[in-house]
Amino acid sequence: MGLVASMLICAATKADNLSNIQVNTNLAADSGIPPHLQLGKLLPSRTALRTATGSGHITGKITDTNGTPLPGIYALLMVLFTSGTSQYWDMGTYAESDANGNFDLSGIPDGTYRVCYYNSPSNNYAYACYQNAADVEFATDIQIASGSTVTGVNAALPLAGRITGKVTDTSGNPIAGVDVSAMRWNGSEGNPWNLQMYDTTAADGTFDIGGLLPDNYLIGYNDYYGSRMKEFYNNVENWDTDHATKIAVTSGVTVTGIDAVLALPGHIKGKVTNVSGTPIANIYVYAYTNVDGAWTFHSFVKTDTNGNYDLSQLMANTYRLHYFDLSYQYYEKYYENVPIIDVATDVQLAEEATRTINMVLTKVADAYTVTPRPNAGGIISPYYQQIVNKNGTASFTVTAKNGYVLTNTVTGSCPQSGWTDNVWTTGPITANCSVVFNFNCKVCALGLGSWRVILGK
Repeated sequence: MGLVASMLICAATKADNLSNIQVNTNLAADSGIPPHLQLGKLLPSRTALRTATGSGHITGKITDTNGTPLPGIYALLMVLFTSGTSQYWDMGTYAESDANGNFDLSGIPDGTYRVCYYNSPSNNYAYACYQNAADVEFATDIQIASGSTVTGVNAALPLAGRITGKVTDTSGNPIAGVDVSAMRWNGSEGNPWNLQMYDTTAADGTFDIGGLLPDNYLIGYNDYYGSRMKEFYNNVENWDTDHATKIAVTSGVTVTGIDAVLALPGHIKGKVTNVSGTPIANIYVYAYTNVDGAWTFHSFVKTDTNGNYDLSQLMANTYRLHYFDLSYQYYEKYYENVPIIDVATDVQLAEEATRTINMVLTKVADAYTVTPRPNAGGIISPYYQQIVNKNGTASFTVTAKNGYVLTNTVTGSCPQSGWTDNVWTTGPITANCSVVFNFNCKVCALGLGSWRVILGK
């Protein structure tokens, strides 16, 4: 599951109160509603804000951490809704705290609810939920039965932290309308980072995210209505939470300079054909990037009926490409014409650039494989399987390691041609085969003293 707003947490064990909730479209334009609870792109399943009708009440008092009453804080009644097979917490209604910090959520039907607290529009106090929960997923359930009144649903809100910055394009021009999200770790399996608060960049590209509890946050940038790359701060792929820079937020402090430069997506495109130049459709083209020293899957596309492919939404990076036929009619290959990723050719992609990489695949029915078998005492190049056309040949460069000597004896099932210096070539290949090169150890039978003599020790 991807990153989901903290109001949209799935909870399969709760009852659905949707039948008791009435739609109130008048609330949609109320500027006091938290941005991430308003109608809009972050909540696509939402058609209108909802308000409850019933006789129950939930009351409480909202203060700061010193006990001073806080007027003008919104207490949000959170209701569990069902959409298809998913369930999520969404706002049913709200009440504003009075001069003494008191609130009364009224007209509530019987059911299970949660309450969150929001300081709008200033966000000077942190968003939180009952009891001392960072978001609705971890809030305490509140039961309304037979029109009951539940009292003491209080909150002591700390001063909020803030994160500010500016979003520009690669030429330094500000980008308006970019959603900038502050995500907080909750540790849940599958969705460990929850959206806590967000802002949309102004005409000058600036954003100001308030209402944050003291903690570490990831900042994500999404040009929702535009075409620029999504990413995390600081210039990290939008899916890579492990390598995104975490921003430490403390109570009452503003963290500045969390800027982003959003580029247009890069592309690696090309055409896949057979050896006769005929386009091949439905070939999977995988892109890999190096993450912590290991080549890691990034994205894939399939070739169209003309053999064309376009790997898009790529940041500037080094990629390796893998071409794979799921029907197994063609041998798989890595660019450039090798069978394993370790020796594949790097594809360097600059920011906002397009590279064209074509590939020719060999049909399994038209070729055979020649596989060198590992043997102690020497180095074989290439050390991996080669694809050879019918009646073609394969060559290997063979070098003995220190303390070993290469023999002229070559075993295995491949037809033999012979040596040219240290290069061995097969005879014409008419079937899949393997080859083994043999080495004699010059020192293996000698004692320690002999080792020292031979090695000059």
